[in-house]
Amino acid sequence: MAYAKKQTSVQVDDNAILYALTADTSGGAKTAIALPGPGWFKVTIQITAKTGASPVLDVLISDSDASGGTYVPRGAFPQITGTFGPNGDGTGIYEFGVKFDQAWAKVTGTIGGSSTPGFTWACYLSPLKI
Repeated sequence: MAYAKKQTSVQVDDNAILYALTADTSGGAKTAIALPGPGWFKVTIQITAKTGASPVLDVLISDSDASGGTYVPRGAFPQITGTFGPNGDGTGIYEFGVKFDQAWAKVTGTIGGSSTPGFTWACYLSPLKI
């Protein structure tokens, strides 16, 4: 289950940075990070700004047994649009849980829209105690 919060800042002390806060207009797979082990993690997506006409962002979380290996999808967030979210403008904090089975994780962002669509966004992971 995914949910969203009105705030736009994240306390990163306890989070692994899967993708640092960056203005992104190209999307694509981001650099993989090593996980501390298999298990459940909270995925936090932070969006602070958007550009373009009708921008959309699709976020996919995946894992692999090797950093350059084949990645298996583990979770996706519902499409984020320029009018979606707790602030009504696409910005905010979005969170959901995902279970990783492998040693490496990465996030892929797919950006669409017109007039140079983009999002300033980040993705963080933190272990869940279940």
